[in-house]
Amino acid sequence: MNDYSQIEELFNIKSPVGYTAQEITQFKNAVGELPKELEQFYLKYGKTPQLLANQDYFLSADEILHKDYIIFFNENQGVCQAGIKKSDAHLDNPPIYVGDVDSDEWTLSCEKLSDFLIIMFNYQALFYMQFNTEEFFEITQQELEKIEKLFNKKSPTTITWCGDTKISVYGNNNQHCISIFEYFGEYQFMYSANNQEEFEKIENLIGDMGEPI
Repeated sequence: MNDYSQIEELFNIKSPVGYTAQEITQFKNAVGELPKELEQFYLKYGKTPQLLANQDYFLSADEILHKDYIIFFNENQGVCQAGIKKSDAHLDNPPIYVGDVDSDEWTLSCEKLSDFLIIMFNYQALFYMQFNTEEFFEITQQELEKIEKLFNKKSPTTITWCGDTKISVYGNNNQHCISIFEYFGEYQFMYSANNQEEFEKIENLIGDMGEPI
């Protein structure tokens, strides 16, 4: 399994809670094959409370939907889901697609499940962390370039989420997170931190950027 220690730090997870091997086997008997990466993530983190109650939410194993896709993440109003093609379930770390469970229109989100989990949980951490901007800000291309110079990208790729929105995440440690949202060439951002000192550090660097939406 890939390293998800940054997710543990973002959500202050001291003791991850996962499913037992027996529980996963029972679930696989009902659903069919699970990709190795998703199975291992459920075994280590599947019952961890911090990961199950966020803006958008990771589905517990007994809630996973399964039609042509194994659907494991749901937008908070149910308008968009993330899933794995059943035909890709044999892959260790398969591509992720986003769409609507009631529709046949699904699009590629990213090439690897592990990248999706890292970026999505960084995004969800925006709403979990104690200190955040509380709103989204529209930024220019020049302001985006400044953020990219000041902060490291936490995953080398981006993911597509609801409405063709592309999400990338930045930060110089795992006590804060900056998420950039691109929608047809327009950019928004939001940031949060686990403590006031860390939040103020970000504010001093980029707190004057953007217009509130």
